[in-house]
Amino acid sequence: MAQVLNLLAPDQFDTTWLSKVSDVGDNKRLKLNNLRKVLTGTLDYLKDVVGMQLSQFPLPDINKVVDCDNAHLGRLLQLILGVAINCSKQAEYIQAIMEMEEQVQRVVMMAIQEMHGMPTHSIQSLPILEDDMQVKKLMEEMESTRVEKESLAQKCHELEMRLNLMKEEKSNLSAEFEHLQAQIGSRGKWWTS
Repeated sequence: MAQVLNLLAPDQFDTTWLSKVSDVGDNKRLKLNNLRKVLTGTLDYLKDVVGMQLSQFPLPDINKVVDCDNAHLGRLLQLILGVAINCSKQAEYIQAIMEMEEQVQRVVMMAIQEMHGMPTHSIQSLPILEDDMQVKKLMEEMESTRVEKESLAQKCHELEMRLNLMKEEKSNLSAEFEHLQAQIGSRGKWWTS
């Protein structure tokens, strides 16, 4: 994200700024620090350079972005989109948006309008195409199957535990039976002698 900002607005997000955002691997604390720099830099650019008021825009929670929360990650990307359409190469990026599929264009336009505080429908309320309905139905069926599988796995586990208890009880009863037979056998010998 920092590299994208550097490509979009190299005057604001110069190599000095970029060097402060380093590759951190899987270190969550350092990722948070990097994301904080990206968010702060992006907000500063949009407010100070572009003059955009973001008072109505729900800002992303970087803790949730690190945890891969799609909603908060989407908010951060939305802000970076704001940089793209307001930077010195804005015509180039807007042209690229205009060449996208119509459905994608609508989503991007809604994201831009929402950021500018214009009234818009939620991105989730876009008309759902027939294919999307089929995908949604399949996803619901898959979730239902997953829940059923977990339930059956739990039942299987419980039955295995009951089976093991019954095997143990059978073993104990067999041992007791053999012990009683041995006692009866030894008494029978005692009585006959």
